[in-house]
Amino acid sequence: MCPMKNEEFDNIYKNVPYDQKELLAQFRSSHPRLSLTRNGVVWEYISCGEGTETLVLLPGGLGFYEAMFKVIMALEKKFHIITAKYPQVRTMDDLIEGIALILESEHVQKVNLLGVSFGGWLAQCFVRKHPEVINKLILSNTSGPDGFSINQVKIGVASARFLPLGFLKAANKERIMKLISPTDSELEFWKAFLDEEFSCHVTRKDMVCRLQNTLDYMSNYKFSSDDLAEWKGKMLVLESDDDLAFQQPIRNSLKMLYPSAQICTLQNAGHAPSHRGSLEYISAIDRFISQSSDM
Repeated sequence: MCPMKNEEFDNIYKNVPYDQKELLAQFRSSHPRLSLTRNGVVWEYISCGEGTETLVLLPGGLGFYEAMFKVIMALEKKFHIITAKYPQVRTMDDLIEGIALILESEHVQKVNLLGVSFGGWLAQCFVRKHPEVINKLILSNTSGPDGFSINQVKIGVASARFLPLGFLKAANKERIMKLISPTDSELEFWKAFLDEEFSCHVTRKDMVCRLQNTLDYMSNYKFSSDDLAEWKGKMLVLESDDDLAFQQPIRNSLKMLYPSAQICTLQNAGHAPSHRGSLEYISAIDRFISQSSDM
């Protein structure tokens, strides 16, 4: 990761309203990145907040946890929050063990887990390997491992290895912008944010690794509604009625997979309700974690 100089930041965010870019700058200055290394793999993460309960946030595929900085800043007033950038590893099991390593380093034994999109895939794998760690699980705008074309993912892995890097980055930015579907008032902010991420942080290997993780998830993980019968925790499925990434049949399959889960369906919030419907999204997360265990 290359450091972002003030003049570089100002140039990338030159068309962004001052209050929006200043809030991001404040978040970065007040949330320094921590790191730890195991077996040559570096994990970068942040640990913030003062609450007695810990919320682990697993972001979407390229690990843009800073994209959820407004959610983090709102929830850290009440919860201890841990979130990480995904390193360049190939399997979901590698990611699971990395998250477990961070929890060990932070001396955290019990957590509430929020998995967003790709992070929701990882969360479902994590709770099956370490159910004793999870108190409450929130699956946000995500899916189970079924219902997708494994061959298409294999083609994606091959393409990410050999297509021109500039084309790959442009295609990914266009796809993410479509999924975020920001409001007009924040359009320039998200353009600048993705320009920064893809020019300074995202490499070809990052994109290949996330596709390899996806292929591993879809090829090697099979879930059933009985998998978590012995788990004593509670689950919330948090979805949007207009999610372009996971449309209604896939969302229905996820709810059938977890028949005892609470369901919260946000209206017109898209695939990224942390951006388009952030207040309602934050409230849903807060209510679920804060409710008593016997509810």
